[in-house]
Amino acid sequence: MNKLILFFISLQVSAQDLSIIRIAATGDILVHNAQQLEAAAHPEKFYYLWKELTPYLKSADITVGNLEAPVAMGIDANGRDHGDIGFRYDLKVYSGTNMRFNFHPQILDDLKKTGFDVLSIANNHSMDRKSIGVDRTLDELNRKNWAFTGARYSNGEGPWGVTTTKGGRRIFWLGCAENTNGNPDPKGQILKCYEQKSEIKKMVIEAFRTHQAVILMPHWGDEYSDKPNAGQIKWAQEMADLNVTAILGNHPHVLQPVEMIKETLVSYSLGNFIAWQAGLKRKTSMILYFDLKLNAQNKLKVINVESLPIYRDGTRMYPQLSALKGEFKNYIEKNLKSNLPYSNNK
Repeated sequence: MNKLILFFISLQVSAQDLSIIRIAATGDILVHNAQQLEAAAHPEKFYYLWKELTPYLKSADITVGNLEAPVAMGIDANGRDHGDIGFRYDLKVYSGTNMRFNFHPQILDDLKKTGFDVLSIANNHSMDRKSIGVDRTLDELNRKNWAFTGARYSNGEGPWGVTTTKGGRRIFWLGCAENTNGNPDPKGQILKCYEQKSEIKKMVIEAFRTHQAVILMPHWGDEYSDKPNAGQIKWAQEMADLNVTAILGNHPHVLQPVEMIKETLVSYSLGNFIAWQAGLKRKTSMILYFDLKLNAQNKLKVINVESLPIYRDGTRMYPQLSALKGEFKNYIEKNLKSNLPYSNNK
């Protein structure tokens, strides 16, 4: 495995070559109590929490993230339906604590306003509002015309993956989760990374028949560990053997290594895009950018990788850019920074 070399980027991150597709990937979107309270009270709602990052996300052709909670209108933690109570934070229907999360559907509008295009909704909080919560989440995503992956309806309807098209080139996205925090998934609504690995491999092979790229979004690993575990490494290797284009992992809430396995870009964990968690490692994250270009075999391949450090101050997220100071600077330099960009532009 070859360790990637990353470097800092400025605002001008858009690929200049129109034949190149630039992807921006972020960490977990996990809005805790303090942030939900602020969003409910502020005129800009959730957007206020991360609006400083908007130019950097919109600069990419496709921006992706993991939405780590249901977006289940009116549903409480017991699966009861209270109807539309409005956008208010009541710790009953909408909450961000005690391992039971649910976001008001406004978050989908605000993420789209920020520049997000694709969401994985397969994660350990997917079943926090039970089966009806997954169904309601899918209703909201479909109603708002989102590209999403990793879950399906309780009646079995809906595909696991989703396709995006840019300049005639098709990318297949597939999200999965290692577990659902012990919450039952009796109707098999969340795609499981390990339990359904054979099914995932079949979907990868089938997708490559009609797509130029396949990108996987696993929710996996050990929380707060800055190293991938043996299961992550083995799974990534097996998927790289199938020539997947990239693997964009999340769940640990801290940064884990970014590397190349053969020609597959693997980011084991991108930390937190938004969360209210203590400690430098959980407040500091990055936006990962990578460029895809068509090769002679009509497949999109990673040709360049860059990173933009981001951090949380109070409830809000900000870009690091060159203003790195103190402990933030030391942490970023240790975990991300090096002298040259990775490039495989051949």
